[in-house]
Amino acid sequence: MRQGLMRVFIIIGLLVAILAPAHPVAAASFCDVPPGSPYYDAVTQLAARGVIGGYDNGCFGPGDATLRAQMAALIARAMG
Repeated sequence: MRQGLMRVFIIIGLLVAILAPAHPVAAASFCDVPPGSPYYDAVTQLAARGVIGGYDNGCFGPGDATLRAQMAALIARAMG
């Protein structure tokens, strides 16, 4: 399940990178998504574009389960 969620983030991150404007976007940071992790680029760029967000404590929760409503909101925001 965890690998499947990471793949979803990576795929959405790639789609946003392809479809997004060419101007650079400052990457967001999360306490539990360190540079060098396999999903760092996708998560930070999606957060910087307002597609995804983290918790109020500054963490993202990459191992947390994703609810259907959260995934639907993520897709809707990614599509504009």
